[in-house]
Amino acid sequence: MRTDRRFLPKAFDVVLTAAALIVLCVAWRPRVTLIVSPTRLPACQTVPVSVDIAWNAPYARSVGILIYQLGDEPKLWLATAAQGSAKTGPWIMDGTTVLLTDQDGRRLARRTLESEKCPLPVTAAQ
Repeated sequence: MRTDRRFLPKAFDVVLTAAALIVLCVAWRPRVTLIVSPTRLPACQTVPVSVDIAWNAPYARSVGILIYQLGDEPKLWLATAAQGSAKTGPWIMDGTTVLLTDQDGRRLARRTLESEKCPLPVTAAQ
């Protein structure tokens, strides 16, 4: 059986177009977001503060939000739906990290809060 060569370019175009559409669909997937507000803590802040946390993990069934300080083990703060927002208590300080995980414990996103630089004290001229 002979193949009519006139149809080969059209078949190739169809296959190439289908492959390009598949690549675009995979690359265009919604991204995981984790937003902590404020993004930076006030300068010279020594008292813990509350922050707002918002998240969206479009491909997770549920998420865990863990919070920890450098050198500490992450502690589960919330086990919740894949999308939402909440306000922490007044226990966030410079260096606090917020970790978003999926239902299987895989890390999806992480944010570490930092303080604005504390200005140098002004000394009187002697």
